[in-house]
Amino acid sequence: MLSPDSLGLPEDATLRPPRPAPGAAAPLFGLRGHEAAVNAAAFAPGAKLLASGDAAGVVHIWELRSRRRLATLPDAHAGEAVLALGWLGGGGVGGGLRLATQGRDGYVRVWDAEASLGDAAAQPLLALETGAQHFCRMLLSGAAAAGAEQGGDAGVGVLHPGRNPHLVATPCFELSTALVWDLRAPAPVQRLTPPASAPAAGADSDVDLGSSGAGAAAPVDSNGTGGMLMATSFANAERGAPMLVAGHEDGVLRWFDLRTAGCCMAVSTAPAAGAAAAQPVLCVAADARGGQVFAGTAAREAVVLRTDLKHQL
Repeated sequence: MLSPDSLGLPEDATLRPPRPAPGAAAPLFGLRGHEAAVNAAAFAPGAKLLASGDAAGVVHIWELRSRRRLATLPDAHAGEAVLALGWLGGGGVGGGLRLATQGRDGYVRVWDAEASLGDAAAQPLLALETGAQHFCRMLLSGAAAAGAEQGGDAGVGVLHPGRNPHLVATPCFELSTALVWDLRAPAPVQRLTPPASAPAAGADSDVDLGSSGAGAAAPVDSNGTGGMLMATSFANAERGAPMLVAGHEDGVLRWFDLRTAGCCMAVSTAPAAGAAAAQPVLCVAADARGGQVFAGTAAREAVVLRTDLKHQL
């Protein structure tokens, strides 16, 4: 087995963290090696390895038990900043443990993490050209590879984030558009673009938005493209339909049916009618069934929405 010593890495790759303020949580240890701001980090399954990426496009892989740097990808994104990292389990592209990286060079790349140990000239297994150079981060499906890959309906192109661990959503050079990829296919399997007029919920739909106790808002008809795509989250609706929730610069959350690429519903994050205009969505997290969605906005507010999409599908 490869070890830090066999790779000729420095024996001391740790940095003593500063003394915390009274009552503050104390970090366990620090990891030294980056020479630019660290933009992204991700634990591997089992939390034995950590990947970190910085503003100069450098990615390090660390072994947490020894606190040593096991591998470095010195030019993962042509000198452009790393925006996001994510680990992929065994099976699929290349087999073994894989690392997905997203950079501001407009690419998402997938690396064989094990083969990269000790090989500074490692080449990616796969490169997805998104053309996006803004700050929306990629989104991995998060499906458990063990159960999902054994299912009979986890083939290429199956657009269900709960059953297909190979799905990834990315931004696009078209600023308002999200792309959905299957990592075993060379091209996007779905393109999600806000319509000129987004549908409102049906009469029986239950949409409840709370924002710091500031009231409720109804689904909106959103004219225009929504501006820049800011954040995404996979979700399933009432009947298990595969969904992507997208937050845009206009402060609207949009639900897309991954089977049809259609926009099912759009909801403004503005706290109440007559209040200030909605601010850009900065982050989105949906529960497994898509019934509840959390969103953070540039208005320094966190909003929670409860929706019922069964009449939209």
